[in-house]
Amino acid sequence: MDAVVRHIEAGGTFTHFTCEKFAAQSATLELGKVMPFGANDLGLFAAADAAIRAWIADAPLPPRDKAPVDYFLVEESIIKREGEFTLNLAADVENFTALPAGYEIARQAEKRWVVQARAPYILFPNAGVATGQRAGLLLRAAALRLPQPA
Repeated sequence: MDAVVRHIEAGGTFTHFTCEKFAAQSATLELGKVMPFGANDLGLFAAADAAIRAWIADAPLPPRDKAPVDYFLVEESIIKREGEFTLNLAADVENFTALPAGYEIARQAEKRWVVQARAPYILFPNAGVATGQRAGLLLRAAALRLPQPA
């Protein structure tokens, strides 16, 4: 796991449901590409599994062999409201790509999304979503980091 994204907007997810219904701490883990059930190599997630188990048990976090985890806040959701929607990104743009301030990332009749200097990162860009669905998230980096092992 390389990043944590905090999103406080209501959504139709199990994470949101458990948080609202049971006042629980809740999170969704995006652990890679969508694969058929059982086709993921779970060995790739052993380090994340160990860290999550330690965190839940309030135990020291295991050492991390990678750069510190980045923390982002969702600044704005890009919602496709009509068929005349344009997402001005290549289909293969990667999550957490930093875009230049002033860049028009998306447009529809009543709304334009222009990248602001404080929120230049894109997450889950997808021009092909159905009307009413999220076509991407604009993120800003935050100073908060996950605790590091002692």
